[in-house]
Formats: sequence, structure tokens, C-alpha cells
Amino acid sequence: MSSGIPSEHIKAIDTLIRISDADFDQLLTIFQETNLGVDLEDFIQNASLNINNLDISESRTEEIISFLSSLYIASEIYSLPLSEIIESLQEKIIESQDFTNIPLSEKENTKNRIQQLLTQCPSLQVASKRNNLKYEYENIFSNSRVFTDIRPIFFEKISEGVISEVVVNVLKITYFKNRKQEEIYLSIDENDIEQLSEQLERAKRKIKAIKDR
Repeated sequence: MSSGIPSEHIKAIDTLIRISDADFDQLLTIFQETNLGVDLEDFIQNASLNINNLDISESRTEEIISFLSSLYIASEIYSLPLSEIIESLQEKIIESQDFTNIPLSEKENTKNRIQQLLTQCPSLQVASKRNNLKYEYENIFSNSRVFTDIRPIFFEKISEGVISEVVVNVLKITYFKNRKQEEIYLSIDENDIEQLSEQLERAKRKIKAIKDR
């Protein structure tokens, strides 16, 4: 962290300071033309598909969107107006050692650029709020894997061989709790798998119905 600016946002801010007025105007237009109501991931994907003519990489575009989204969320969490957050950020940019080789006039202009992106792109604001609501729970799913094993059942006298076998399934779920990765292992049978499949398919139908309304 430099002058109170999180290190993961330094490159995004640097890009917003340095890009030409023409590229900035195009970036603003791309953000403004994104459909209202999309998820943050879809917003990022849409922007990445439309920056071919700009001197900005896809990864840097994603960093800019994540940076702007964090400002929206900070405004929500701390109940502060965006104007106050932008003003505070501008002071930190001017003071930061990360931007000492950039003329003061360019750093001061960053305030106007950030303000335009935050106040003139309603789809980005909605996407950021949607993303925050999705991940405000204590436990956040990360990944899953099912292990299948066959366990033999022996006669009482092991020397007499195997009577039968049983299929054992273990569901491994990886999740984040308070930003720390955790794991849980659950034994599941064929009925459990069928039930999970049905529930997930039902959830997918609900999502589709909401998106298609």
C-alpha cells in the first residue's frame, strides 16, 4: 500500500492517468453502452471484447473495472458520497510515491476521469452492487470435486475372499470463510447425487427465467 492506495489498484490508476483523451473517451463510451443489469464478470467480458482499438490491455481493463467497483462498494459500506471518496483519492494520488514521475496537471485531471466513469456509467454501478450482494455472505463457494472409490466387503474370514463391494463417493467442497480458504468432505450416495443434480438444474432454470424476463 502506498499513501493509503491499495497496491492492487496502482496499475489501474496509472493507466487512467496516462491514457490519451481519445482512448479515455472511447473507454467511457464502452462502459456506458454496456447493458444495464449484467453481472460484473459480464461487464468485464463485454469491455474486453470492445477495446481492440485502444492502447489498453484486457488485463488492465479488468483492473480498472475492479478498481472502480471497489470505490462504489466503499461508498456503500461507509455511507459516503462518491464525491468525497474521489476527493480523498485525488489527494492520495498526488501524494503517492508511485506517481512522482507524472506531471501534477495529469494527476489532477485523474479526478475528473474517475468521476466521469463513476457517475456516467450506470451499468457499472449496478454490476458492482450485484457483485457485492453475491459475495457478502460469510462462506463463499470456490470449487468442488467428487472422488469415487470402490471398497471391498470381505467374509468374516478374510482368507475366504470378497463377498461384495460398495461404491463410495466423497464430495470435496472448497470455500472461503473470512477470506481464508477452507475445505469440507461429505460422503454422498447415488440418491444424494441425483438430488443435487436436480437442485442445480432447478437453480439454472430460475436464473435463466430471471435473465430472460
